[in-house]
Amino acid sequence: MGNEHDQGPEPIPPAQPFAPPPGPSRGGPPPGGPPLRGAHPPGPPPGGGGGRSRRKTAGGVVAGALVVALLATLVVVGLFVGDGRLGDRPPAPERTAAAQLRRAAARLADAAAARYRGVVAAGGKRSRVDLRVTRHGAAHGTMTVDDDELRLLAVDGRTFIKGDEGFWRSSGMADEDLLREYAGHWVGMPPAELGLDVPGTLAPAELGRAVEQEAATTGVLVENALLDGAPVKRVTTARWNVYLAATDPRRILRIETRGFGDDELRRPPMVPRIPTVRPDPDGPATVQPAAARGGAPTGEFRLDLTFPDEREIGRWYEELQGGVRELTDSVDPRVEFSLDGSIRLSPCDVNGCTAHVRVTNSVPADGSTTAPDRPVHAAITITMTLDGRPVRTCRITRTMRPNGSATASCRAGFHIPPSYTPRRHIVRAEAHAVARPLARADVDRILRDLRAQRSAVPTPTPTG
Repeated sequence: MGNEHDQGPEPIPPAQPFAPPPGPSRGGPPPGGPPLRGAHPPGPPPGGGGGRSRRKTAGGVVAGALVVALLATLVVVGLFVGDGRLGDRPPAPERTAAAQLRRAAARLADAAAARYRGVVAAGGKRSRVDLRVTRHGAAHGTMTVDDDELRLLAVDGRTFIKGDEGFWRSSGMADEDLLREYAGHWVGMPPAELGLDVPGTLAPAELGRAVEQEAATTGVLVENALLDGAPVKRVTTARWNVYLAATDPRRILRIETRGFGDDELRRPPMVPRIPTVRPDPDGPATVQPAAARGGAPTGEFRLDLTFPDEREIGRWYEELQGGVRELTDSVDPRVEFSLDGSIRLSPCDVNGCTAHVRVTNSVPADGSTTAPDRPVHAAITITMTLDGRPVRTCRITRTMRPNGSATASCRAGFHIPPSYTPRRHIVRAEAHAVARPLARADVDRILRDLRAQRSAVPTPTPTG
């Protein structure tokens, strides 16, 4: 039998499919694994012939290993060229879900309006909402607190609620004059007390851009889920759980903040507390300040989304404009008023009496509803009685600088006839003041802005 090793290294067979070797070694044979085909096991060949043959064999094994490593490298490079996918395998589910979420978020950002129905949270307490929000954040709808349904309006960066007398009484308001000012009127509410910045968070343009950016810059998780019995894709980002339609076109059907639970719905702390300034014991005049400030917003929600057609959008804008026209009688509860001294009655005689009052406003330092440089519009009401009988009520509007003062006067005319038995008659005057957040010029400007936004509504919009 001849010495096979004197004939040079055996040819290397075609490379087998590449499997990366375990362990830290690069390019070496797999530890404990079978030798490459065509290479002899280590040790001297039968019949002697020593070192030269072993050197040739070792050279052949090394050459074969280099060829296999080179082929394996080519295979790996070939797998990763092109569109970045591994061969013909489908992309990772998370990568697909992130792309679908970006497209759905862009579609939301381009929508002319969206309707949100669900639950928002403030301080761990919940209220139900049904809101119609335009692309730029103008909104109207309802908020249900316990059994009280409130109307909600958001325009010009401000949010208002409207409740009936029963709601305000249950919220702790006892002053009859203030009840008349609050009940059935729009009352400004800062986002901190609602628990959600409606125009800043739910405007389709704002929310769509925020979701799109997060889907593009953070990792996502995806799973199959059911929403109202229908299959959907639930995509979880750093901040939200987003439910996408299972088929094209992918739309956002629900969005909720992560960790949103199912706690019982209770009255949230957005209902203002009403501190009372007691009457001066030496005089009948009183001025009632407005609501106390609340805590920070939580911004937690779980909301289902649908999109209106062109006809619905037109109807929404009409309803918005109707609400805006009522804002001339709205109330800013964060501006408080105090009475400077007591009401002065002078001159007074048998034909009438004039009441004079001076009030000072106090604007919150955080400027949550009234900007530090924005004037305060005070609606001052003076009520006068003669021997307990109402003789005159004056409603006066005064504009003053923030934390400034203003005066108002009310003249009550009456006639006290001469008498053979003169007696003492008592004239009393009472006053209260509330802040109007918007003047007539502000309301007219907002209406013009809404008309311009309505005329610029793009078509078509998503339907659903």
